[in-house]
Amino acid sequence: YLSADELYQRTVDIIRDRFGYYHVQIYTLDEDAVQAELKATTDSGNARPTGQLLPIGPQSLISRVARIHDAVVIDNVDNSERAYSELLPTTQSAILVPLLDNDRVIGVLDVQSMRPNVFKQAEQQALKLLASQLATAIRNADLFEQQQHSVLENQRLLEESEHSLGEISRLNSSLTREAWNQYMFGRHHLSGISLEGNKFTTNAQWTEAMIESVKGQQPVVKRKDINRVVATPLILRGEVIGALEIETSTTNDDIELELVDIVEGVAQRLAVSLDNARLFEEIQETSYNEQIISGLVTEFQAADSLEALLKTALEGLSSSLGATSGAIRMKQASLNTNYAMLQPSQPATVMNGHNGNGSNGHHQNGTMNAQHDMAPKTPPATDDNTGGIA
Repeated sequence: YLSADELYQRTVDIIRDRFGYYHVQIYTLDEDAVQAELKATTDSGNARPTGQLLPIGPQSLISRVARIHDAVVIDNVDNSERAYSELLPTTQSAILVPLLDNDRVIGVLDVQSMRPNVFKQAEQQALKLLASQLATAIRNADLFEQQQHSVLENQRLLEESEHSLGEISRLNSSLTREAWNQYMFGRHHLSGISLEGNKFTTNAQWTEAMIESVKGQQPVVKRKDINRVVATPLILRGEVIGALEIETSTTNDDIELELVDIVEGVAQRLAVSLDNARLFEEIQETSYNEQIISGLVTEFQAADSLEALLKTALEGLSSSLGATSGAIRMKQASLNTNYAMLQPSQPATVMNGHNGNGSNGHHQNGTMNAQHDMAPKTPPATDDNTGGIA
C-alpha cells in the first residue's frame, strides 16, 4: 500500500523515467479551485519545493485546465507564454492534464519538455489515460487513508473506553470494599454463620477450601472422608465480600459438576442480595439518625436563651444516645486562638445555677460552661471511672 504522497512521487518519477520528459509535477486543487498545492515533482534545480501553495490566477494554465476540464497543450513556448508561472525557463513544450474525480478537477498533471512539439496525439492520449488512472488511485488512496484514520480513531476510542471501564470497575471495587468494611466494623455477630444438622452457630473461622476459593476467585471442590466440600467466593463488583461452603455426600462426578454450578449461581445472587440488604439497613439507620437530629433541631428552636439552648442540646443527646454525662464549652473572645494552649481543669459543680465558688455565673477559665448530669442521682464517680461526650 502506498500513501497518497508516495503515490504522487512514484507517478512523476515513472513518467520522467519511462517517457524521458524533462520535468513532471503534480498539483492538487482545493474545492474552490483557487489554490494549488505542489504534491510531487521530479528533481530539477528550478523546481518548487513540494508542499508549496500556488495561488491560481485567472490566466494561469492550471486555472484554464480546471475551467475547461480538459488538457491544455503548448507545442512551442513563445515569449508571451513565458509569463505562466507553471513553466520553467528552459521549457519548450508542455501539457497539463486534469485529474478528474467524476466531474470535479482534483488536481493537474504537469509535464514539460525541453523540445518543442513533443506532445503529439498519441502522447496526449497516453498521458490522459495515465491521469485518469492516477485520479482513481488517488481517490482510493484517500479513501483508504480515511478508513485507516477511522480505524485508528475507533481503536483510540476503544482503548479509552476500556481504560474508563477499568477505572470504573476499579472504583466500584474500591467503593464496595470500603462500604463493606465500614458495615462489618463492630458487627462481629455477622462475621460467619454455620449450619450443623439443624442448628445454626456463629463461626468466624475460615476453612481451607474457603481460603483457596477466595485466593483463586473460583469454586473449589475438596474431598473430606467420603464427602465432597464445595466452596466458592462471594464476589460483588469484582470485590470478594465472603465465601460460601457446603458439604455433601455426593460421590457421582456428573452430579458434582451440577452441584458446583448450583453453588456458584447461588453465591452470585447471594452477593447481590447481601449488598441490597446492607443498603436497606444503612438507609434505615440514616433515616433514624435524621429523625434524631430533626427532633433536636426542633427543640433548639424552642429555646429562648443561649443557656437554655446548651442545656437542651445536652438533654437531647442524653435521651437519644443514652449518655450519662456531657459538656459543652464556648470559647471566649479573650482566649488565644491556639486551642492547644487550653488546659483541662477540674469541672465545676453546678447546683441550682451556682458554681462551687458560690458565684452566679457559668464562666470558668475564660469559657462559658454548660454541664448536665445525665445519670441517675448516685454517689459521684471516682476520677478513673469518668466518661463523657465533649
